[in-house]
Amino acid sequence: MHRFRDVRSDHYHFIQVLTARQKKDKTPQEYLDRCHSLAKKTVPTVDDTLVQKFHYDQAQRMLLRTFITGLSGNPGHVRFQMPA
Repeated sequence: MHRFRDVRSDHYHFIQVLTARQKKDKTPQEYLDRCHSLAKKTVPTVDDTLVQKFHYDQAQRMLLRTFITGLSGNPGHVRFQMPA
């Protein structure tokens, strides 16, 4: 397992999420999937469930911000709704 671990730092993954942009040949769904996989790499694993939920919620907010700002072309108004 040690041989196949990701050697990049948490800061590297954080910057990758913040600077992600939709590529011209990719659909918004493919771009969202890429952003989601990048955001999952920023969530640390901790024993406390409350702290883990905080990290997960933080990653979800970062994912939403990255997705909206990284859309290419003229997406018009991006509408989203918070879950009930």
